[in-house]
Amino acid sequence: MAEKQPRSRKAPSKKAPRAAAKKRRAVQPEPSVAAEPVARALFIFQGVVLALGAATFAEVPVDDDTIVVRVDDIFSGPAILHDYIGQPVTVRLTPPQHVDVDDECVFHTDGWILERDSRCSA
Repeated sequence: MAEKQPRSRKAPSKKAPRAAAKKRRAVQPEPSVAAEPVARALFIFQGVVLALGAATFAEVPVDDDTIVVRVDDIFSGPAILHDYIGQPVTVRLTPPQHVDVDDECVFHTDGWILERDSRCSA
C-alpha cells in the first residue's frame, strides 16, 4: 500500500489588497414603465455620474433630475451612439430616482433629444 503524500500548501499571496468596490446599480424606470420589456429602451449603458443638476451644454433645461454621466460601456443602442464611450452625456432621471456623484449605474434610456450631443431620459 502506498503512503499518502502530504498536500503541499501554497504560500500566501502577496497581492495588493483590492480597492473598495464602487457602488454599481441599475437606474430603474418608474413603476408604470418597469413592467414593459427592456427592449423599449433606446440606449442602455453603464456610466459614472459626473455632476448633478447639470447638463453638457447650455441649451438643455437643467433641474434636480438632470445629470451628467460619462458613458463607460454600451449594452444596447443604435450604432451611432457607440461613439459616446468615454464621453459625457446628459440624462434626465424619472422621479423619484436618485443618484450621487461617482455612482456607477446602468441606465435604461429613451431618446430625449439626439443632436450634436446626447441627451437621454432614464
